[in-house]
Amino acid sequence: MEAAFSGRSLLFFPEHLEIAFPAGSLPSQEHSYLLGLDWDEELSALLQPWALPYPPENS
Repeated sequence: MEAAFSGRSLLFFPEHLEIAFPAGSLPSQEHSYLLGLDWDEELSALLQPWALPYPPENS
């Protein structure tokens, strides 16, 4: 995934972040692959609060 990743793979939405890999870009995947991560659940544990578009209210 790291080798196939580029900045153009990132799609930002108010509720989540998506990472899109086109068909054939991942050796183990014949079709396109989309990974969705919620800001509040998965990403708030990985990113600094200032990096979140809408910081969790209980922080």
